[in-house]
Amino acid sequence: MGASVRRLAFVFALPLFGLTLLPGQALAKSPPHNTGAPSISTSNGLQPMVGSTLIASPGTWTGSPTPTYTYEWYECDSSGDDCADTGVSGNTYVTGDSDYAETLDVVITATNSVGSSSAMSSVYISQSTPTVITPPTLSGGTQVGDTLTATQGSWSGYPAPTVSGDIFVWWDCAPTGGNGTNCTVNDAATDPNLPTYTLTAADAGYTVQVEVIVDNGDQESAWSNLSGVVTAASPATPSGGSGSDGTSGTSISPADVTATVPQNIAAPVVTGTAREGGRLRATAGSWSENPTSYAYTWWDCSGPTACRQIAGATGSQYLLRATDVGYTVEARVKASNSAGDSAAAASTATATVGGPTAARLASAIARVLPAAGTTLLIPSLLEHGGYASRFSAPGGGTLRITWTGTNGRRKYMIATFNRSYLRAGASPVDVRLTAAGKRLLKSHRRIMVSFTVAFTPTHQKTRTQQHNLTLTA
Repeated sequence: MGASVRRLAFVFALPLFGLTLLPGQALAKSPPHNTGAPSISTSNGLQPMVGSTLIASPGTWTGSPTPTYTYEWYECDSSGDDCADTGVSGNTYVTGDSDYAETLDVVITATNSVGSSSAMSSVYISQSTPTVITPPTLSGGTQVGDTLTATQGSWSGYPAPTVSGDIFVWWDCAPTGGNGTNCTVNDAATDPNLPTYTLTAADAGYTVQVEVIVDNGDQESAWSNLSGVVTAASPATPSGGSGSDGTSGTSISPADVTATVPQNIAAPVVTGTAREGGRLRATAGSWSENPTSYAYTWWDCSGPTACRQIAGATGSQYLLRATDVGYTVEARVKASNSAGDSAAAASTATATVGGPTAARLASAIARVLPAAGTTLLIPSLLEHGGYASRFSAPGGGTLRITWTGTNGRRKYMIATFNRSYLRAGASPVDVRLTAAGKRLLKSHRRIMVSFTVAFTPTHQKTRTQQHNLTLTA
């Protein structure tokens, strides 16, 4: 990553309030001053990843004459420290393999004839989720005894996706089903997860489909085409036109048998990682009476009999949300045939759904804190009424930022920020000075404050980090 340099200075910026000039009054010369934080975007609008073209925007600035801008890009470790100059200038940067799992900082310097000033924006280069390029395919006959063959398809993603232990998952689906809907995992075909499968009598009346699962830190799957409906050979009639018991060899039509609703034989099974953002998958279980379709619902549970249905979750797969953290999750399946719907069969509950890991929480909180030893200018804080930054929420929860200081024995709340997040994502942080804080800063040329960042993930304990800062005139 090149020679290590000190972490770049923490940059504060807030929009200035409007400035009104009288007619004919000239604007005095002034050095550049950042009033709207810089930002980094990608040329394709997708998340930054290896191969992305990053585009830096300088944000907004005041200054007279109008400033010009220069750009310098720095590669830092995943926590945003230990930075090295990449040697790349200009407002664009194409990420490469060495940038994977690193933070890229761009420093924008605005210059005019009076002076210059710098501001910074950062972005983390994450893995790119596997994306199917060519879907898996399924070929072969549709008679019991025929062999079906599946292909893996082709995938993009960084790092290169690898196949999971369950690369080929074979499903029996109702004629109107597919892609996990009205389908059940064919347990006879999932061990040892081979790309070939020989149709058995249990597949008769169903279509067959293969799900291919790949992984590069994120797990994704894709579905093959559906086979035709599997048919069985006609049963042989004993010679002489009679059955082996001496009765007529005439076959009995299914219509002659009174249908009954399906009965559950083996409960549904849920697999996947019980953590916010994880994907759960449910099998339908085993049923009697030849079901033709299955209906799925998902439930959050705080105890064996204390469950609530998750609105809108009606497929065989479910992506865990912040609102599921702290609960166990189960799938309930109803099977249907011409006689009607069965009673619901419930899977075993998952482990309690966890939120962001401790390491991820610590990293997200640390990046909101200014670097140790940072000194902030009181006039700038008073001019803008506070400061601005960004926070990458690792999941749903509440962020609280407080500045506290003392004057003699009395403690003052100098600045505060409070915001709730429904899901993971980055957003601006706009910390505002309190009235008491403004009065205290106006009367001091130097003051030490305690800067505290606390994030409370949904249904988890609060995580807190703290630094002391020096404010000076």
